[in-house]
Amino acid sequence: ENGVERGCVAYERPTLLTSPTRSEANGILSFLILFLAFPLNPHMLQRCYSAASDAALRNTVLLMCFTAYLTMIPSILIGLTRVAVYPEVPGSTFGIMMAKLLDKGWFSYSVSSIAMTSSIAAIMSTADSVLIGATNCLSVELYKELLFKNASDNHVIIIGRLFSVTLMGIAVFWGLKEDLEIV
Repeated sequence: ENGVERGCVAYERPTLLTSPTRSEANGILSFLILFLAFPLNPHMLQRCYSAASDAALRNTVLLMCFTAYLTMIPSILIGLTRVAVYPEVPGSTFGIMMAKLLDKGWFSYSVSSIAMTSSIAAIMSTADSVLIGATNCLSVELYKELLFKNASDNHVIIIGRLFSVTLMGIAVFWGLKEDLEIV
């Protein structure tokens, strides 16, 4: 039809080839910022800090810069496959693919259960690392180092817990607010 083969994105979802709305542009910008910030992930930074020498640090940083590209390729391919194969099904790509696996029998059900459990564990681990890192920056580097240099360790721990609860509250509020735009 119109010189476009079935299975191509242009045939299945021609709206994907139109200019994005402001909301969609904000989502794309948000994705790009987070994509480029991947090497700043706390797990990655820990590997940089534990480098034994300058040469090892250089190699680690170079590797971390390209890791994002390698790890995102499967996600992009899965997303493109979903758009081409299940264009009419609403929802997230991961949810759709897992739902399709659940219908295929016990082995696929087991694989999808492991994938979902692994995803939840990875999300919780990342959220925990970000929360710990932000709390440490606020309580130790800002509160103790800049504002109250004579604060005792116990006082900094209490302030850290308050910062942690506050940041978690903000994150929960932000996560529950569906129409909140990030950028």
